[in-house]
Amino acid sequence: NGDDFGSNKLLLEAKEASFLDIFLLLFSSDIKKRTFVDCSEEQRWQDFPHRWIICISILAIEMWLNLLSSNGGFFGLLANILTDRTSATFTSAVGNLDTRVEMDKNIGVEDRRYMPSLSFMAAKIAYENEAFISSAVKDHLKQLSTPAFILQDSKADPNLIVLAFRGTEPFDANGWSTDFDVSWYELKGVGKVHRGFMHALGMQKNGWPKDIDQGATDHSYAYYSLRQMLKNMLQKNEKAKFIVTGHSLGGALAILFISVLALHEEALLFERMEGVYTFGQPRVGDKQFAEYMEDKLKKYDVRYLRYVYSNDLVPRIPFDDKSFMYKHFGPCIYYNSLYRGKVMHEEPDKNYFSLVWIIPNMVVNACWELVRGFLLPIVKGRDYRETWLMTLVRIVGLEASFLDIFLLLFSSDIKKRKFVDCSVEQRRQDFSHRWIICISILAQRLLIMFKKPIGLLGEAIEMWLNLLSSNGGFFGLLANILTGKVVKPDRTSATFTSAVGNLDARVEMDKKIGVEDNRYIPSLSFMASKIAFENEAFISSAVKDHLKMEFKGYYEFWNGYQQLPSAQAFILQDSKADPNLIVVSFSGTHPFDAYGWCLDFDISWYELKGVGQVHRGFMYALGMQKNGWPKDIDKGNDHSYAYYSLRQMLRSMLQQNEKAKYIVTGHSLGAALAILFISVLALHEEELLLKRLEGVYTFGQPRVGDKQFAEYMEDKLKKSDVRYLRYVYSNDIVARVPFDNKSFMYKHFGPCMYYNSFYRGKVMHEEPNKNYFSLLWIIPDMVIACWELLRGFILPVVMGRDYRETWLMTLVRIVGLVIPGMPAHCHQDYNNSTRLGNVPVSADIQYSQKELHQGLLKNEMPRTFHS
Repeated sequence: NGDDFGSNKLLLEAKEASFLDIFLLLFSSDIKKRTFVDCSEEQRWQDFPHRWIICISILAIEMWLNLLSSNGGFFGLLANILTDRTSATFTSAVGNLDTRVEMDKNIGVEDRRYMPSLSFMAAKIAYENEAFISSAVKDHLKQLSTPAFILQDSKADPNLIVLAFRGTEPFDANGWSTDFDVSWYELKGVGKVHRGFMHALGMQKNGWPKDIDQGATDHSYAYYSLRQMLKNMLQKNEKAKFIVTGHSLGGALAILFISVLALHEEALLFERMEGVYTFGQPRVGDKQFAEYMEDKLKKYDVRYLRYVYSNDLVPRIPFDDKSFMYKHFGPCIYYNSLYRGKVMHEEPDKNYFSLVWIIPNMVVNACWELVRGFLLPIVKGRDYRETWLMTLVRIVGLEASFLDIFLLLFSSDIKKRKFVDCSVEQRRQDFSHRWIICISILAQRLLIMFKKPIGLLGEAIEMWLNLLSSNGGFFGLLANILTGKVVKPDRTSATFTSAVGNLDARVEMDKKIGVEDNRYIPSLSFMASKIAFENEAFISSAVKDHLKMEFKGYYEFWNGYQQLPSAQAFILQDSKADPNLIVVSFSGTHPFDAYGWCLDFDISWYELKGVGQVHRGFMYALGMQKNGWPKDIDKGNDHSYAYYSLRQMLRSMLQQNEKAKYIVTGHSLGAALAILFISVLALHEEELLLKRLEGVYTFGQPRVGDKQFAEYMEDKLKKSDVRYLRYVYSNDIVARVPFDNKSFMYKHFGPCMYYNSFYRGKVMHEEPNKNYFSLLWIIPDMVIACWELLRGFILPVVMGRDYRETWLMTLVRIVGLVIPGMPAHCHQDYNNSTRLGNVPVSADIQYSQKELHQGLLKNEMPRTFHS
């Protein structure tokens, strides 16, 4: 040990490590057994996470050392092909990422941005060769063992000397080895400091002696040479001051240069120091070192500003956790991806690898930065134009699988991508179609990636909502906590309500709507669609105790594509109606069901012969087999598929009651499954079942097929005289997707029962603003959202307590001010529409689909429309 070193140390010698030796390190907590490890007794025993990181560090260093030796000839050949590497016009790979070498002309000497801007420009051009730097600043320095340069700014008053350290160049294996080396020394009275950075700065074998014999060595050491040069330059100009700066590794060397000046008590140099400015600087020492530096910076009144941009990885390593001891110190000047600055003690997501930050960092920020590279030069001018190499780096910055999605945009041949399976006719697509495919795939990837956090979040929210309701609200819960009488909700009980159920707590039909009322069947259909989102016990209780009907069963059905149960449905029987009415209700997508949302976002389709193109996700949820829709499947199958199981149940129930009829209903995804259930019955020519079908009532239903499918279904519904009513409330976004435009083939069919925000109904062929995203509808949609929020307070005063909205629904209304179509899809408004709305079509069986269709063609209202 040298004079400056303490007894504590952890040193890794990559050159002495074999791959077997590295591998064996993982299986013994005594790291000193390994030949490439030199450590003190205190550091001898390490837990697995620390040993794992040591392995990664050594492997990375070995990789770069071998890369350097193996490719020496290649780079020699490359040097002969390229222009003179020592010329003032030769630019490094780093320099090609940002070719600007001038400061912003709008930033003058008196501007507070001048020092940071000058510091960064110096840190940036420090990556270049001597001739380039000399050409840029007209003052230079012979290359040291660690490249650095000095410039003097005579415009500043007093004159300013800038010392800039170079960071790690992309193809410098020694530089990367320094970065990956997690070894450290303990300096007496200072703390633990990164060994690689200290050696790069010029540390000697005996530590940091105040002076060394410069004549005894052929080498120049950064710290000693630069310190002497600064002393000479400051002696020549008594009024001059100096700053130290650097980017990445250069930032680490800059602050360590100051730390060694403090160690040597160079008070005269500190008096002339204006500040230290680092950019993207990694951590350099432990907590003791951080406290030592904060004390010294305060003592010598040194300004130290550490700049961090957005989700830059380098300032977040080496990690600040229990396996490491590294700590940042001093103020962090943090800039987000919109270049908005903030002074912080520590940058957000301090160790980078965090589940919470995966979406913001890997997806949102990375995509935005790529797009911003094209927008910024348009808004701010040519100075902000990014090079093609920088754009390439932005693309690589996207996570690998996301990169494959992004590359889809740049080739019209979509079949090149491994995640696309299509026919030859669909192989080539225009940009707008490829863009939508990208969005669809990206959404599904994110949902699958975060299915567990989304599910856990949903469980937590639902448990909290039920904890409140079970204990009489917030204050009731507080009182029960104090008295030890807290009622804990049971997720399987009849009182446990889903997040969807908490948006609209009503489980009874309007008592004013009797069996003879033409609103009865639509109202019953919606109530069945609504409670289908709940658990089996809740549904059973709601049907028996509130609707006073017979509960026939709750079922979960297998999805052969997702390999999990993704569809739910239940059956009830209404004996009050004459004839008896059987209701089959499909559940929609639960807010926190990632796989359910994947079905919705999946725009894939299959073409069924003679039928048309139909949404793949919906068909698999309904029970489609790998070979399509065979009329019957093997009953010995371990799984229950929605279509086949429900078809058999209906056959049995209708055989037992020859006069009974049935309806099929659902909301959202459930609505799509409802109409597709009928389409497969038609495909299989189930005439007996179609004859006993009273109608199909869907609420907030997305489109399910193309124009050919729509025509096929209209023909089948007309032939079997089946009533199909598709209810749409106001600006519900779900009823308007997937889009009906040239990039898609999706079409609605049948009459649309459209209700506006005053619950006034109208029979239409298609809802207004059919694809939702329209410049013409931005203001109307926002006005409607504001009115809906206000209406939530007015309606219960006018119409009674049944129309009072829950606090959760009010919260959704507030969010709807930003996303207007979201609250419109909730149950509250569909429930109100069936209660308060004028009903365009009678519930009586006598009015057929044929009559309604003809009325639409003539642009006439059916006879039972109430104005």
